[in-house]
Order: sequence, then C-alpha cells, then structure tokens
Amino acid sequence: MKQIIFNADDFGLAPSINAAVVEATRNGVLTSASLCVMGPAAEEAVEMASRLPALSVGLHVTLVDEQPAASPSDIPTLTNSAGRLPSSGLEFARRWASGRIAAADVRREVSAQWARAIRMGVQITHFDSHDHIHVLPGLLEICMDAAAAHGVSSLRVPLETSPQGAAGPRRKFFGMGLRTLSHRAARVARARSFSFPEGFSGFRGAGAIDTRSLLARIENADTALTEIALHPALSDPPRADMRDWGYRWSDEYRALVDPRVAVALDACGGAAVSFRALAAQRLDAA
Repeated sequence: MKQIIFNADDFGLAPSINAAVVEATRNGVLTSASLCVMGPAAEEAVEMASRLPALSVGLHVTLVDEQPAASPSDIPTLTNSAGRLPSSGLEFARRWASGRIAAADVRREVSAQWARAIRMGVQITHFDSHDHIHVLPGLLEICMDAAAAHGVSSLRVPLETSPQGAAGPRRKFFGMGLRTLSHRAARVARARSFSFPEGFSGFRGAGAIDTRSLLARIENADTALTEIALHPALSDPPRADMRDWGYRWSDEYRALVDPRVAVALDACGGAAVSFRALAAQRLDAA
C-alpha cells in the first residue's frame, strides 16, 4: 500500500497557520504537524492539537529567525546582540561550518526546545527543523541525542524523491547540498535505529504546492512511505514579517482540504498515515 504522511511545518508560528492545521486535519488529509515551540502562537497550537487526536505533532527544531528557548546569555555564540537566533539557515550553516557557533550552545538550545514542548504537554512523535538544517553534520547527532533522550526515534530526512515543483537556480544549488547531507543523514539514522519515510517531497516547489501539484506528488510517490511537507495557512502571509518568503500558504491549505486529493489517494490504493503510525509500525516490527 502507498502510505503518505501529510505534514504541516511551522505549527505555532501564527494563528493563521494554526487554524489551517485544524481545518486540514478535520476536513482534509493532513495527518501531522511540526511545532515551533517558540513561535508566538505555540501555546494556541498546543491547545488546538489537544483536541485533534488524529494529529501527530513533531518538534520543528528552530535555530533560525525566532527567539531562542534558552536564555541568550547561556547560548552566546548562537544569538546576536538582540538575543535573536541567526536570520536564516544559510547564515547558521556558514557560522556552524566555520566553528563560530559552539556545539554546546546548540545542544543547550535544542534541549531547551524539547523541555518546553514537554512542559506544554505535547507528546512529540518525530522531529525535523526550520530550513532542514538538522541534517548538518554534528547538528544531526545533537538533535538525535535529544530525541532519543525523550524516547523519540522518528525524523525527517529531506531527500527529495519527487520530480514535482519548480526550482530556481538558487534552490537548485542548495538542493544539491541538501541532497548530499540527506544521504548522510539517512545512513546515520539507520545506524542509530531511527526511522524515517524513505520518500520525501516538499523542498522543490516549497510554498507553492497547489491542488494540481499535490495530486502529482501523490501519483509519483514511489516508495512504500512518503512524507509530503507543506506550509498551510488561511492567509497570505500568515505574519507580516514572513512576506518575503514568497510562499502561497493559502494555496497549500486549499490543496489539503480539496476533496479531489482524498479521492486520488483512494484511487491509487493509498492511505494517509501519521508519524505516530510510523512509530507504531516500528513497535510491531520489533
């Protein structure tokens, strides 16, 4: 059977995103969401998720573009003079690769985000990250250590297996690097007995997955289990400071609730599953 995890990133970053996650879970095919615990609407997201037993919630490790969970004074190499995290995944990667970010600071921040999720009462089923930076060597191991400490052994490996979605020169360039890092992440994950969907779709064409694109991704999913990462929201942009992302969040929301998607999934003998189901499959196999 073709199984697909429909995962919404950035849960908790804005009320518009939270509302889209709720509606796409109740009236669409959404099965999972990744929570930014330091997002300005994170507490609302957790409260909403508590009323959605079918929704699997992961930790969206956020080391860029938001406030940290740890005190900035405890993670000095990770924050700027305003106490903010690096402005982008590219900035983080450059500073990480050059040794300007201390691994100890990252470990404290990742641990603080897990601790905040636990205090908020979330039962985390998997983890991924903002800008997919968790696949960076060294950072991956830190994230896996934190997950294992909380009994979580599922993650995203963003190794794009779908031909769908346009990618400009910049995204193609970063895509090559992400592919190399994802191959390594898959090897490390298997060696440490972590599980992940072997198929992934959502880096190419990120923020522009309309119904037609989503249908094509479902049709072209060629592994037993594929994760499709989306960024749904009811409004464009969901926050004023996210306008420069250039995403069409509402298109992705409409795709998730379009009845044609569920029909197409059923027609190809597929099923929408969650990361919680992936964990259950691991237990059954053991």
